[in-house]
Amino acid sequence: MKAAALLGFLSFALTASAQLTWERTRAEFFPAPGEPTVVATYAFTNRSAATVEVLELHSSCGCTVPTLEKRRYAPGESGVLTAVFTIESREGLQQKQIDVQTDAGVTTLQLIAHVPVRLAIEPRMLVFRTGGERTQTVRLKFQSNVPVRDVAIANVGAPFRAELVPVRDGHDYEVRVTAAAAPAGDVTATVVVRSQGASGAEYFDSFFLRHLP
Repeated sequence: MKAAALLGFLSFALTASAQLTWERTRAEFFPAPGEPTVVATYAFTNRSAATVEVLELHSSCGCTVPTLEKRRYAPGESGVLTAVFTIESREGLQQKQIDVQTDAGVTTLQLIAHVPVRLAIEPRMLVFRTGGERTQTVRLKFQSNVPVRDVAIANVGAPFRAELVPVRDGHDYEVRVTAAAAPAGDVTATVVVRSQGASGAEYFDSFFLRHLP
């Protein structure tokens, strides 16, 4: 009975200590403008005396996909977890987490990406009021993947009229929006800005209009 208990304790102790040792748990990147993905690698070694099995990989965002070549690592064996973060339209500071669940516990890995802000739109919303200023301006500043080309705005429709004005072609633009004097009721609209970056990627961005009675 005592021998069985001792064996059980030793088995538990081996499992509890069977952790993977990671070379790093945090990876930080500064991707170039127009770069579509960030690839992070996290090397590890099983420095314990027992085999470690990876049970599950969980990412905090569907945009970040972690993969392993296999799930079981013998004592002394090494491996690499690869995580691919797809940037798409994301901008600014991006912080993603990857939880690695093994039969001995959970390790959380971090992937941090400082994605360039491609287009600054200021302000994002124009509000017009009856009796107020009829023409207002939105500034567009392309900050990455420049110079841009084929910049255009979609037709807004009544009661608004929008005009695209180049300030520094390929970089800075203004959109001058004029509203009808007294539209009926509370009216909203979306202005879509189309552009093509220096990389050839096509973008669609937007800002918003509102006219209050």
